[in-house]
Amino acid sequence: LLALRRGLDELERRIRTIEESAGLAEKRLVTAEAEKKAAQKQLDDAARLWEAARHDAGDTAATGAAAGTTAIEAALEAAALEKETLEKTRDEAGERLLRIKRDIDELTAAETRRETLARAAAAYKGLSDDLNGTGRSASHAKISFDTWLLTRRMREIAAFASARLYKLSEGRFHILLDDENRRSGAGQKGLDLTIFDEHTGSARPCGTLSGGETFLASISLAMGLADSVQSRSGGVKLDAVFIDEGFGTLDDTALEKALSIFDELSANRMVALISHVEELKTRIPCHVEVIKTQSGSHIQTCTPDKYALP
Repeated sequence: LLALRRGLDELERRIRTIEESAGLAEKRLVTAEAEKKAAQKQLDDAARLWEAARHDAGDTAATGAAAGTTAIEAALEAAALEKETLEKTRDEAGERLLRIKRDIDELTAAETRRETLARAAAAYKGLSDDLNGTGRSASHAKISFDTWLLTRRMREIAAFASARLYKLSEGRFHILLDDENRRSGAGQKGLDLTIFDEHTGSARPCGTLSGGETFLASISLAMGLADSVQSRSGGVKLDAVFIDEGFGTLDDTALEKALSIFDELSANRMVALISHVEELKTRIPCHVEVIKTQSGSHIQTCTPDKYALP
């Protein structure tokens, strides 16, 4: 569009130049026509004078008049030559005018095409603003298409995770998608989450949770993601879940709640916990322990007889 605009500007400049040249040529042509008429009138007047002189003065007067006629004929020949030159200039000006008309037609067609392209560009610009979340309207959502799409999925994951966290927190916490925070402000927003606290009856940022509460929320989100995947994938099953660290931030009650959730999960999938918490050794019968020594590290497995392979 910029290249087309520059081309149109250049074409308009050429048209103005040609129109000015054509106007000057037309003025010169009008002047030449007037000079031609004046010369023709002088010739006619001289011819009449010559005829009158020949009849009144006889042959002698006719001879003198002949000399005057020769001068007039020379002037007439010069006028005819100038007329031919001016006619040539007029013809050239006419050709330039034809080119101007063709340029005007091309300019009109180019302007029509520019308007068509501008309308198409506006539609594509609107689509681009919608997909990128860069609209200038105050009511335009500052969210990109991929974030919008993920938000729809994240809302479902948050619902599954909220059910898990509600149980782990003994009916205190819910996980919600923070739509209000995403819609406020001029900048783009992402997939913000918030925690609704039943004890205070209000929502608060996730960053206000304690270390143990944050771990429980993270576990709930992981489980919520697994639940969402299984509910949408038609037969796809997640057979293993790995949880790395975080148990050291839990008090005894929260740890017991978390382990109860893992007991439920282990009924239909393998749950592997990675931790330094000593209590987990006695709480989980099957485990692998990494033993560190000065000569290096080695592993030690602990498997009760009922879990041992035949």
